[in-house]
Amino acid sequence: MSRSLPSVLVVGLGNYTHPLTRHRQARALRVGQYIIDSLATRLGIELHYDRSTLSWCGHAEVDISPPRLKGKARQTELLMNISGKAVALSLRSLPGGPPKPTPATSLLTIQDSIEHQMFKVAPKASGSANGHNGVRDTIAALGQDQKFARLRIGVGKPMGADVSKYVLDRLDKDELVWWGHGGKGLDVVWENVEKWINDRHSLPPVA
Repeated sequence: MSRSLPSVLVVGLGNYTHPLTRHRQARALRVGQYIIDSLATRLGIELHYDRSTLSWCGHAEVDISPPRLKGKARQTELLMNISGKAVALSLRSLPGGPPKPTPATSLLTIQDSIEHQMFKVAPKASGSANGHNGVRDTIAALGQDQKFARLRIGVGKPMGADVSKYVLDRLDKDELVWWGHGGKGLDVVWENVEKWINDRHSLPPVA
């Protein structure tokens, strides 16, 4: 009997209601979702709205040595602080979902980090939310399961300025180019996605 390909889920956390700020091109609220747009273009994926998971979704079969796998890219519709429900629904929609739960290790989130320098990509294998509300809500929605990977995208922290105002500023031209299709930052993101897939557990096929 043929076996289906293993599946992984990559989710860009952000506020879809804030189009071009660092939170959707609001610097912090949207950079993760902007990167999903860029990855979708790179992989030839068209994102469409999926009401059942409250997110925009695209999928593709990807060859990453050694495995060939199905990858799904999603942007959550819900606001950043309550995006966990959409992430959990998306994870459950993967092959191997109910009645057989899809493990959180099949999930990679991409989100902003004011604790990292602008243009830096900082992977994290699992663990606490480190104060990030979108990650905190995702952990709660997954039943306190912290065993999913993250790519933290550095947006920098303003010196002596209001952080809440800073993250709602629009991404500047350099950031849009860096994280956009063909940008050097997107190359680094994709390298980290490939490394996550190859480093995670053995990706057993789903019957």
